[in-house]
Amino acid sequence: MTLSREGLALRYWLLDEMQDWHPAHNRYARAAYEAWQAGKPGPADSIVVYNCEGVLTLLDDKNALRVRFELEHGEVVMFVVQLECLFMDSQWIPVVRYDTAHGFAHCDRMHPHKDVEKTEMRVRDFNEGLTVAMFDLTINWSEYRRRYEEWLEK
Repeated sequence: MTLSREGLALRYWLLDEMQDWHPAHNRYARAAYEAWQAGKPGPADSIVVYNCEGVLTLLDDKNALRVRFELEHGEVVMFVVQLECLFMDSQWIPVVRYDTAHGFAHCDRMHPHKDVEKTEMRVRDFNEGLTVAMFDLTINWSEYRRRYEEWLEK
């Protein structure tokens, strides 16, 4: 099994070294850093952001949903909703992920032997995208797991 190409690029970056920012995240990161440096609690630079750092919800003992999103002035500005499954090797594996990376709402379907399949979501905005993602994965998670298990056996 191999990691997705997106996963290989994950690491911590110094603010000035980061070149490929997602929309508005440069501003958020710099404001948070300035607030931290100044010892100020709460949002800085009059940015109103709600950041759900990530909630892992167990669907059963071998399946979970990881949800993370940010709101600015009541609007979703980014989200990740990911189905993770525990297989025989005792590692949680991402199977389906909806997110707003790359500046647009899309669904990544992972395959154990192929590249990630990326499909753009046809939604009006990120609010609707988050709702669609939550609905799909809470309703269809068992089918996504079954399909992934079939791929593992091939």
